[in-house]
Amino acid sequence: MIKAKKGRKASTKTARKGKGRRVSGKIDPVTLEVVRARLEAIVEEMGGTLLRTAHSSIFVECKDYSVALLRPNGDLVAMGQYIPHHQGGMQAALKSVIAQKGLDSIQPNDVYLTNDPYLGGTHMPDMNMFMPVFYGKELVLWCGSCAHQIDLGGGAPGAYVVGATEVYQEGICFPPIQVGKNGELFDDFIRTYQRNVRLPEQQKGDILAMHGALRVGMRNVSMVVDEHRVRPLRNIIEEILDSSERRVRQEIKSIPDGVYKHTDYLDHDGVDNKIYKLELAMTIKGSKVTVDFAGTDPQAKGFINASYWNTVASSYCAFFLFLDPTIPRNGGFFRPITVKAPKGSVLNPHFPAPIGGSTTEGGGRVYDMVLAALSKACPERALGTWSMM
Repeated sequence: MIKAKKGRKASTKTARKGKGRRVSGKIDPVTLEVVRARLEAIVEEMGGTLLRTAHSSIFVECKDYSVALLRPNGDLVAMGQYIPHHQGGMQAALKSVIAQKGLDSIQPNDVYLTNDPYLGGTHMPDMNMFMPVFYGKELVLWCGSCAHQIDLGGGAPGAYVVGATEVYQEGICFPPIQVGKNGELFDDFIRTYQRNVRLPEQQKGDILAMHGALRVGMRNVSMVVDEHRVRPLRNIIEEILDSSERRVRQEIKSIPDGVYKHTDYLDHDGVDNKIYKLELAMTIKGSKVTVDFAGTDPQAKGFINASYWNTVASSYCAFFLFLDPTIPRNGGFFRPITVKAPKGSVLNPHFPAPIGGSTTEGGGRVYDMVLAALSKACPERALGTWSMM
């Protein structure tokens, strides 16, 4: 169902010509672009490090991981071009670390980790690891890596436990915790993790690869801070995010105002053979968009539920593909987009509902539904999807 206002054409010509790319005037645009490209090159090197040092096929062959640089408050600054939905989840995961530990307690070369999908992130196999970059006593940026672990223990190999009715059955879950100090991982953490998974040596190698990627990022970010100093670099990063926000708002303005609806279904949850309905109403108003999943069925008994943060991240993914692909993907990109999902629904379940299929089942439908609604808003730009994101 579409309710669109008349009189606005879904044209993107102005946005494509670069309208909305202006800078504030406080920062030289050449410097702005050089720093942005340099930060993105750093995350690409982080990703290459993870790829070449990991032990599992899920990294080497599938590239089911992501890397990022994030602001002290957890906002995304630059992301590697790997698994897009990790990025919204990684931002939420870091914010949960900050909320749990407090910024005042963060020390140089600390290492933090979480895979709790109810406190940020996507689903439990996606492990998030972070290290802070300090300049003197000031926290400048975070380096982050998120990687899908090939096993988490639990009721079945691979962490996709068909038949699970509680998250406890899906494997080991780490809340936001400190797992290292002075740049090194705690041996107690490594041994605890290895004792709970089916491929201990292989997965130790994967955890060390994630850590190695962070160390490469910290080294390279430190060189950028040395060159620009803290306050100027913060101003540049703020403008990078603001520029992305302006360009996204310009793109959204090119979409006709209205409410665009789409319905999808999941036909089995691994426990009950029943159909679950997913409802979306996407509201475009000026330069803002609200993605609302009100009307979605209550949470499933089985593992197809999507964590709220995965629902958010999968919604962002659709906009990554539908809007101008040259817009840098960062925290500014997300600002015009609001995502709502009813608490206790398939797309925002109550703890401890199982959530292993968060990315491929419930979350996979979210990605498709948002793209379908956007395609109804701008039929001339309609595009298909793939099986998962």
